[in-house]
Amino acid sequence: MRKQTISPQRKKRCLPAINFKITGWLMMLLASMACVATPLARPSVTPAPVSRERPEYPIPPGLINTITPGPTPTIYPLGSSDNPIVLAFVTENPDDVSLAAIGEIARFVTDSTGYYFEPAVFASYNDLLPELQAGLVHFAWLPPITYLWAHQNNYANATLLTNHFGITKYGTQFLANSDSGFTIYFDPENSTNSADDATALAQFAGYRPCWVDPSSISGYILPAGLLAENQVEVSSGVMAQDHTAVIRSLYVKGVCDFGVTYTYSGDPRTANSLTDLTDVSTQIPIIWRSDAVIPTLNLSSHPRVHPEIILALSSTLTQLGSQPDGQALLSTANDYEIAGLDAAKDEMYDDLRLAVDALGLDIEPLIGY
Repeated sequence: MRKQTISPQRKKRCLPAINFKITGWLMMLLASMACVATPLARPSVTPAPVSRERPEYPIPPGLINTITPGPTPTIYPLGSSDNPIVLAFVTENPDDVSLAAIGEIARFVTDSTGYYFEPAVFASYNDLLPELQAGLVHFAWLPPITYLWAHQNNYANATLLTNHFGITKYGTQFLANSDSGFTIYFDPENSTNSADDATALAQFAGYRPCWVDPSSISGYILPAGLLAENQVEVSSGVMAQDHTAVIRSLYVKGVCDFGVTYTYSGDPRTANSLTDLTDVSTQIPIIWRSDAVIPTLNLSSHPRVHPEIILALSSTLTQLGSQPDGQALLSTANDYEIAGLDAAKDEMYDDLRLAVDALGLDIEPLIGY
């Protein structure tokens, strides 16, 4: 699948304030909607005046474009109009609204930083990663397991984390039916554990878990990794397919002995689909809860992008994400609720790495999560 690039400069007025450079399967979609799309409102954030004169940076291999009108190639600095910085988004089914938001973000960061940005839209992370690896993409939005893969292969560094429903990281929790006899080490009033993971999880040895599915970070990868780190061997698990199904399985009993779900970003026991279980919160107590160690969607930079470019984009996107209009643009462009952006560092992923390593998990098949 070829990427699609969207020029941040306005020329044609028929589309929603965007001049798209489109190839492949998206051509027919945009042709059909070109004259009817309604432009999104520009964010209320006003970019500060910037100089279009750029400092001379050493240009790393792989991050330049060249033309050869004669025997000597012309080299354009990254961020110039002839060699724009590529900011990548992944959306399986882009529409006129999401594409308009993507183009508006590219225009905003171009106007704000003085560097030229060109957005690129990919249908999948498997399409994106080869171009990120080659240095043809300079910034990309990546989910946590996909980031781990890209970073361990030396072509992505965590730059920003999204604030998703009030958090930038979430965790896992172990639950059981109140009749199970397991010792409860979590205090719901203070939201604290009274024991460490080694003590609390040892009691699950030999028992059958209810997992969510093999690709769920909070519903399998992290909790199974924590059990493996503490050398707690459990029986073969049941894949319940979603978090509320785990709760229901524990409630009816007989399916599994304990289960795991996400936490910190809400409580699956209070989901709308469980309103018929009026006593579920008391009948299915939390036995132990992990720290918030699973990062949300991040913005990653290619390791060879100059630090001043990274700083300029990070500052501008953080400013954009601090305003309601900017949050709406970022959410629409990524199909992911974003309430702000915070600085990110690679060490924020260390606890998740430990869980993955303890499982001996091959994460390449999990690209996209």
